[in-house]
Amino acid sequence: MSRRPLRIGLSARIYHPQAGATALLSKSLHYLEQSVAHWVMARDVMVFMIPAVSGDGIVNRSSIRLSDYAEYLDGLLLQGGADVSPQSYGEEALHPDWGGGYRA
Repeated sequence: MSRRPLRIGLSARIYHPQAGATALLSKSLHYLEQSVAHWVMARDVMVFMIPAVSGDGIVNRSSIRLSDYAEYLDGLLLQGGADVSPQSYGEEALHPDWGGGYRA
């Protein structure tokens, strides 16, 4: 009897648009780093990228909610990033370059 592989959600990394840029560099991008995805997939699991859920896009998103992912997936791996502001979890940056992007 074969078992189905685990289904693991991997939070998307976010590339923020550059002012004055064109094409892809002018857009918000959600992506997975290949090495991270391959590291997870090496454990014989299926990886699903979980995009940021936001209602401010130019296209209306579907009725899928974050709780729908929780019902479908066996686990979730949250990627960090340099843009996570320490203010978002009640702390101050230890170095001026580590301010991150903060949205109240």
